[in-house]
Amino acid sequence: MTVKSYEIPEPLVDTRVRVYAKKLDTFWQQYHPHPVSVCEGRSIQLEGSAWEQCIAALRSRYVRGPFPVSDDITVLVVQQTTSGPHVLTTWRIDIAVAAGAANARVHSTRPRIDLGPILIEMTDDIVVVAIKVLEAAHDRTV
Repeated sequence: MTVKSYEIPEPLVDTRVRVYAKKLDTFWQQYHPHPVSVCEGRSIQLEGSAWEQCIAALRSRYVRGPFPVSDDITVLVVQQTTSGPHVLTTWRIDIAVAAGAANARVHSTRPRIDLGPILIEMTDDIVVVAIKVLEAAHDRTV
């Protein structure tokens, strides 16, 4: 009898993404310590960039919608290893929508990334806008 062992190379990344239909800032969180997200997604992957893992998490979201349309959107991302868990990174993405375009700022431990304008449709809900912003971030950093 032969026994084979399969080891999963590290890091297997657990990506959790939450989307909020308003801009979250320090002052808002002081008055609302437990903001309610409109959409949450999770992805556990070995391959792909951090952006691709975030997109996969939103595409495998827990709730199918419909989701609201908003001019101010905040996306919070936490990535950690599954074996630790050891936090790899956290991001806050602030998205402002106006005149058929989205502009975004990505805040993390790395230098801030400014994105935009990213073309969107007036009927795009907050999840569609968030995915378009993540795709633009991926395209910019590849």
